[in-house]
Amino acid sequence: MEETLWAARLVLYALFQKAFGAEPDDVLFDLVKGEVASEACDVFAAELDEEEGRMFRAAFDRLRVDAATAWTRSPEGVRADYTRLFVGPAALPAPPWESVHRQGALFQTSTLEVRRAYAAQGLAAEGSPRVADDHLAMELDFMRTLCSRALASLRSGDVQCAERCIEAQRTFLDEHLLVWTGSFAAALAREEASVYAGCGTLLALFVQLDRGIAARHRVR
Repeated sequence: MEETLWAARLVLYALFQKAFGAEPDDVLFDLVKGEVASEACDVFAAELDEEEGRMFRAAFDRLRVDAATAWTRSPEGVRADYTRLFVGPAALPAPPWESVHRQGALFQTSTLEVRRAYAAQGLAAEGSPRVADDHLAMELDFMRTLCSRALASLRSGDVQCAERCIEAQRTFLDEHLLVWTGSFAAALAREEASVYAGCGTLLALFVQLDRGIAARHRVR
């Protein structure tokens, strides 16, 4: 896997992590509209077959327009959506934790499995074990961190470390992100008035396509 593709994947994972990990702000929407994200999307789409690449690019561009429109029209409304969907205090329409989607409650066996996956890479979620390690933003940040490590390894000539990173990502996608992001996106899709509905749909598509890329590519 070439450095440019690792870098593109890093940007996209970081973008989704910020979207689902914190209250939206101008920085997020500048990133969504910016050239760095657009170029990362181009690099990622170029690794897919023609139909998949066109589908991902179209979904990404549609979300960019919808997000910019929503933020320009009402930043307060987008922030309120984020709080209502992911924070509370009312029952959450789209809980951002793997264990809730897979096992119906927080701090279940899937939470411990995610914690072990982090620990195997010498990592731990901030606030662990008091916080649920399987929050979507934490899982996306784990993938971003592995991309960052792989880039640094390639640049230093440590191909074996980069290969271990891609293998860890393949496993984490199979055992975690791919298992529940479809359910999460479906919950968000019921919130049609929110820009986060499109963001959830794009995320689910991204992790599916990224698994295919991870399966096809070897580190070089």
